[in-house]
Amino acid sequence: MRRFEWPTALLLLATAGMAVGPRFIVPTLAPEYASAWWEPLQHSLLLLGLLGNFLLYGRHAGLIPWPALVAVFLLILSPVVTVWAPHELALGTRMLHALSAWLVLALPWLAVVPRLQPGSTRYYVGGLVSLALLSALLGLALHFGTEWRAWSAWNGTLYRLQGATRADYFAGLAFGGVVVAVHEWSRRRSTVMGIMATVNAILLIYSGSRTALIVLGAWFACYLAFSPSLRSRLSPRLVFAIGSVGLASLLHFPVMRTRMSGLRSGELDLSGREPIWASFFSHFQSRPWLGLGLGSAQPGVLHSMLPHNEFLRLLVEGGVVGSAMYLGSILLWTRRVRMRLHEEDRPYLVALMIAMPLYSLTDNPISACYIAPFLYLGTLISRDTTTQVLATND
Repeated sequence: MRRFEWPTALLLLATAGMAVGPRFIVPTLAPEYASAWWEPLQHSLLLLGLLGNFLLYGRHAGLIPWPALVAVFLLILSPVVTVWAPHELALGTRMLHALSAWLVLALPWLAVVPRLQPGSTRYYVGGLVSLALLSALLGLALHFGTEWRAWSAWNGTLYRLQGATRADYFAGLAFGGVVVAVHEWSRRRSTVMGIMATVNAILLIYSGSRTALIVLGAWFACYLAFSPSLRSRLSPRLVFAIGSVGLASLLHFPVMRTRMSGLRSGELDLSGREPIWASFFSHFQSRPWLGLGLGSAQPGVLHSMLPHNEFLRLLVEGGVVGSAMYLGSILLWTRRVRMRLHEEDRPYLVALMIAMPLYSLTDNPISACYIAPFLYLGTLISRDTTTQVLATND
């Protein structure tokens, strides 16, 4: 078995921990902070793993994480513009909220900066595509061995699967598993990855996440349009895989239809997002230009829940100015990363950067579980950089 240095081992462990995360740890240690701090703890572990690889193996030259630098600027600006809950929350707690928000905005773009330990990418990719399945298996054990409910039923039909975590985060794990496995299958000709793509797609269907399913369809359409490698892989096996996913969708359709429109009203059901959006939008209107400061949209500050819209979250925390800087820096980052990728890996990035804004309209995809596709980008750059070095030496 390959020996991993400590930062890579920590990164592998933190990634595997996303199948459950610190959801069951923090409530035991500090129940009053359970809803606010379990995700930042996961982010911190991932950041430590990336930082360790950066210190030990260096970084990829020319890949400046511009969005993370803008997030640092917003973090520094926060004490100046922050007006949220100055009396209700202690200064230390407000600083922790701001740091948690910085992790959310910075971590995806930091994932491609450090070089990874040579020889570790195959193991890491295998872990990324196995997260949802691992969560489902752990959820089954918890379902029958504890009071944890890994799924719920409606009229005798499986209503929603959440594995060993929350259903929306489980959907994020499955979504990441699909996009990573599909690319590995088309690029590396891996049968195992083709199977994992199918398994993750079925798990995603039964997570009940409407947004994730729609975005996955958009991602696959874009990837198919941009990737000659995927189009060349069209075969009876692919038809069988798509048919399996289609059958799972058909079996789950009655439940999904109920979640989309309800049985009586026939109106689109947004699962209570409207009042959340209205609340956060009113906060944005109170300070439209510079926002209310980083951390103001964290759970337990202005609202008990996240905004379920990444653009609204940006507007509340950074205002129009901060949001424009952050979104502009993402475009610059995408351009630089695309230039560093192998030609056959670029369609994956382009499709991902089209899909994520769609995901961000009704959810908060830049979080611990949804970060898997960005972590995979780091393996692609490390893998292609190693290949280029070996070719040069030959």
